[in-house]
Amino acid sequence: MKTGIAATLTAALSVVFSLWFYLGNTANLKLRVQAYELQQQLDTLTPQLTQKRQQIQSQQEKLNAGSALTQRVGVAIVADIATLADKNNNPALRELLSKHGLRPGSAPQKP
Repeated sequence: MKTGIAATLTAALSVVFSLWFYLGNTANLKLRVQAYELQQQLDTLTPQLTQKRQQIQSQQEKLNAGSALTQRVGVAIVADIATLADKNNNPALRELLSKHGLRPGSAPQKP
């Protein structure tokens, strides 16, 4: 009788462990499928991301070039406008300069 109970308990434990193992593998398989799908999405989006980064870098280079040009030439242009405003006694140019905080007749300072 004791061996029958022990055999029944052993069989029940085997069924429980088999069920636990099956459920664990099923959950693992679902996670693997999700990981595969995410990897596929990543593989699809990576070239697009690279292209966007290159576009942004190109735009930033253009902005930097424009900023450098402005720093080199902008002060000279404002100085020429101030000179013309004084030389030609041009009220429109004087108004333009004063509108932006510059006094006609004074050369702007280089940064």
